[in-house]
Amino acid sequence: MGDTLSIKIIIKSKKTLKYLKINDNYAAGLVPLNFSEEVIHKNKLIYYQNQNVGKIKYYVYQINKGSNTIEYQAIVKYTGKYTDNGVSIRQVYSQSNSVSRSKKYTLNVSGN
Repeated sequence: MGDTLSIKIIIKSKKTLKYLKINDNYAAGLVPLNFSEEVIHKNKLIYYQNQNVGKIKYYVYQINKGSNTIEYQAIVKYTGKYTDNGVSIRQVYSQSNSVSRSKKYTLNVSGN
């Protein structure tokens, strides 16, 4: 409890993709740090981020071919066992309307 975690969303793509919506369903025991709704220019990405309860949404203009990273800090606020429910990525204007999903992870937090 009280530890700061660095959360990294690593997106690997075989080609350049435009207009993506990324939902990060973070674990309930976490609270994102220094979070603001704004346009970010970082790691060769341009994206808008906003936060809802238990979820951060990223609207990305373009993901380049290769590996791309979105990162933020979160603090562990509560003890317990939490599941993050994974990350989903959807290309907004794609005709296939397919969604990619990450694995889910479990976070066990003790009071030590």
